[in-house]
Amino acid sequence: MKTRIAICQLNPRASKPGDNFRTIEQTIKNYSGRKVKLFIFPEDFLNGILRSGEDILAAGKKFEFWIERFRKLARKYKVDLIPGSFPLFKEGKLFNATIYIDSLGEVLNQYSKTNLWLSERDGYSINTNPPECFQSILGKTMQIICWDLMDRKLFEKAVKQNVKWIINISLWSTNQSRDLERKRGKTKNKYHISIRRSERLNSIVETRSSEYNIGMIFCNIGGIHIEENRY
Repeated sequence: MKTRIAICQLNPRASKPGDNFRTIEQTIKNYSGRKVKLFIFPEDFLNGILRSGEDILAAGKKFEFWIERFRKLARKYKVDLIPGSFPLFKEGKLFNATIYIDSLGEVLNQYSKTNLWLSERDGYSINTNPPECFQSILGKTMQIICWDLMDRKLFEKAVKQNVKWIINISLWSTNQSRDLERKRGKTKNKYHISIRRSERLNSIVETRSSEYNIGMIFCNIGGIHIEENRY
């Protein structure tokens, strides 16, 4: 049986959760009539990128507020929904968290990022609990976030749990290489790899899927394709 999903690669408005929520609802409204059963939005879509500790904390304290709004949205349009990720304030710590809501408005899964990118580590805490398998409309499913893709242990755990699909929501951009340069200094690579950055990311996703024989759904933010001089 085939299940139609919508991978919504859109760009959020920075620090405008109300506007971004309306974008999510309008997108669902526009496509739910096309028999789409699951809508997936990118990492950080609700708030955009937050780097100020005060902004992350303020957003994290509204986690449950947004959960309830997303639950109502899923029930209203009778669709499953992954609304991206947004800050969670829990036990004095801040996490980059995502959820999976079914068409009845029930939260089937909640997961916080375990492998934080460099620029996130000043604002967020690392989740020490690995992702768990749960039953979605796709079958046995596991959720991860962006840079978790680089952690082999998560995929090994997925195999042991007989996971069929891993859903990775991401905000993967060329700015990430600049973050790395600021933290560790500029490096010189004697090997010039003449492929686009987007193709490198595609190859990582395909490699993980092939290596562990697991279906991968990867939802990144929207972007502009720029033709590079490859030779």
